[in-house]
Amino acid sequence: MSFVKEFDEFCKKNDIKYTLHGGSLLGAIREKGFIPWDDDIDIGMTREQYKRLEKLVSSDRDEEIYLDSKRDKIKKIWLNEEGKEKVWIDIFIYDYISEKTFQQKQKILLLKLLTALSKSETTMAAFRTNKRAKGFSRIVYEILYFVSKPFPLEKRIKRFDKFCEFSLVGQKKLVHRANDQLWAMPMIVPIESLMEFTYVQFEDTKLMVTKDYNTILTQLYGTSYMTPKKVSEKAQTVHDITRQNG
Repeated sequence: MSFVKEFDEFCKKNDIKYTLHGGSLLGAIREKGFIPWDDDIDIGMTREQYKRLEKLVSSDRDEEIYLDSKRDKIKKIWLNEEGKEKVWIDIFIYDYISEKTFQQKQKILLLKLLTALSKSETTMAAFRTNKRAKGFSRIVYEILYFVSKPFPLEKRIKRFDKFCEFSLVGQKKLVHRANDQLWAMPMIVPIESLMEFTYVQFEDTKLMVTKDYNTILTQLYGTSYMTPKKVSEKAQTVHDITRQNG
């Protein structure tokens, strides 16, 4: 938790706005801390806030704290203390998306294809543990991954980021988690949902969340998100793969 506190203090000092995201947001609202299957911190922020963060955090992997933005579409801030297990914070970026339904579907489809073209060996190993992609779509992903392997990963991630930021953005009234998991990419909210924030209890500290957390949690977990549900061990497996290759 000391790393999360340090991150929050850094954001306060530099006026960077973020919100707890995914399981971390659910844990903060329902459990006042971690949910049983979670062992990392997820945050979300707009592209504007992320670019400010990117300028201030080192990308040198030899540093104790560094931003890893070129090996995966999901950005990570790592704490690499000698003699200790690595810990990280996942960063999910909210990018603009068109107000028109057809263009929304177009952007999501192209992002899913770009995701397959942007995978590393590590992220593909994690993807293979997930049973959401099946049948024909799974075959397509395997083919696109194989085709993309000869090209530098950094350039593939850069192309993904550029498309997220600049393509099919409409009048900049709506945002979605462009670099999230495939099933979460289509979840769209008004930009106003990422404009006001508050602090809530999380374990032994307080962390920032959007005031519109109900909209986001309902999208992710349904209207009964306050009722705990049994989950599989897949999330822990993905975390283990990530940690080993950080």
